[in-house]
Amino acid sequence: MRKFDIYLNLIPKKTSVLISVNKKFFYNVTDDYLKKFFFKKIQGKQKLYFCVFNNETEKCERCPDNEKIVIQGGIVCFSLENQKFCFSCIKNYFVFNSVLRILSSIILCLNNGFLLHSAGIAEDNGCVLYSGKSGSGKSTLAKKFDNKKVLSDELCPVVLINKNIYSWPSMFYSEVRPGFVNGNNLIKIKEIKFLSEIDKGKIINIKKKEDFIDLLLTNIFWLPKNKFLTQRQINIAEKVAEQFF
Repeated sequence: MRKFDIYLNLIPKKTSVLISVNKKFFYNVTDDYLKKFFFKKIQGKQKLYFCVFNNETEKCERCPDNEKIVIQGGIVCFSLENQKFCFSCIKNYFVFNSVLRILSSIILCLNNGFLLHSAGIAEDNGCVLYSGKSGSGKSTLAKKFDNKKVLSDELCPVVLINKNIYSWPSMFYSEVRPGFVNGNNLIKIKEIKFLSEIDKGKIINIKKKEDFIDLLLTNIFWLPKNKFLTQRQINIAEKVAEQFF
């Protein structure tokens, strides 16, 4: 099957992924919203990663087992040394979406960031993330705002750049489709708040940095078992916590 190359803008104006994928397959598994994050040309001078998407098979023999993530309907493989990724999955939007989540989480980790289970709300001169597990009230909270202020009601990207923490409109959402219009700019995070799993919608009062780190790590989307990446993710969470305490 004929492949074509398309760029995923992962961190606005900073980091992109060149994806080689079957054209028909790509357009079948992406909706109009998700397509907004892909471009035919790279947006300016950026750090670039590479990946190949294989929908013909569900098996990959090229990557060592410790750099392979098996998900329902497919496999994600990655090589940290070569900064390359490969995916094998069935023709299914939800599997493709899961692959993008794993890809984003790993590359964000390599660039001082992570994907956080959270609702992101844009405010004057920044945004606030309300983090929590499924059922904690993220979507309920997001529905209280105009969707043009919503960055996501499910997973928000977070990146640490020069001691500042940023987010931006997410590829991923649950019930509230983000309508934020200025999607190609970093937005400074003013606060990260945590929602209670027991008392839906209630903000947890956090006074200690250690408690903040624990909740942050609990709510980061993370599947890789690679020891280097996992330790790096912990270190990034600690650095983010230092900006608030």
